[in-house]
Amino acid sequence: MNLLALDSSSAACSVAVICNGKVVSHSRSNMETGHGSALVPLIRNTMVASKIDFAQLNLVAVTTGPGSFTGLRISLSAAKGIALSMDIPLIGISCFEAIAQRTKNQVTISENDLLILALDSKREDFYLECLSGCGTKIFDQNTLSLKELRHKIEEVCKPGKTIHIAGEAASAVATELKKSKVRCLKILVGSCEGVDAVDIAQLADREARLPQNRKAKYNPGVKLHYHRKPDILLPGSR
Repeated sequence: MNLLALDSSSAACSVAVICNGKVVSHSRSNMETGHGSALVPLIRNTMVASKIDFAQLNLVAVTTGPGSFTGLRISLSAAKGIALSMDIPLIGISCFEAIAQRTKNQVTISENDLLILALDSKREDFYLECLSGCGTKIFDQNTLSLKELRHKIEEVCKPGKTIHIAGEAASAVATELKKSKVRCLKILVGSCEGVDAVDIAQLADREARLPQNRKAKYNPGVKLHYHRKPDILLPGSR
C-alpha cells in the first residue's frame, strides 16, 4: 500500500509517504504563517523523493484537528484534491490520536497511568485530552486553561499517580501540574513536538488495513474538528 499523509495543523507543514508500512520519504518545514504557499511544493518534493507517482497512491491521510483553523483547512483541501483526482480513499486522523500513538510507541504506559495530550492553541487556553493507560478517555478533547486542567486532574487523580504528558504544550502542562495539591504525582514529559505527517501516515496505514475501512474509491466524508470558536467578530457585533 502506498500512502500519502499531510499535516499543516500547527506551526509546521509536513508530508510523509509510506510504502507497505515503511516511511520512504518525509519532509517538514517549521513556520508560523505561509502554510498555504508552502504545502503544495512540499508535497511535490516529497513525492519526487519517494519515487512513487501520484497514480500509484492507494490512500491519502490528513489531520482533522484540533489545530489552526486556516492550517487544517489548507491540508484538508490539498488532501481532498489529490484523493478526488486519483479516486482513492481519504482518511482523517485526529491530532490527539496521532500523538497518543507516537507516545505509546516510545514509552511504556501502564493501565493505572494517565496520558495527557497537550496542543498549543496560540491563545491563553490549550487543546487537551486525558486518557487512561488502557485508552479510556478521562475527559475528552477540551479547550482549557492550565489552571482548569490542574483542577480537573486534582478531581480524578489519586496520590502517587504517574502522569505522562506529550505534545507541543507538554512542558507548560508539566509546570502547572507540579503545583497540584495531589501528593507524590510522578510527572513524565514525553515528546514535546506537535503532530507530524509520519504520525498520521503510520496510524492511517494501520487503520486502513482493518476490514471495515477497506475502501477502493474516494470518500468525501472527512470533517474537521476545531474544538474552539474562531476569534472573529461579525460586522455590527461590537
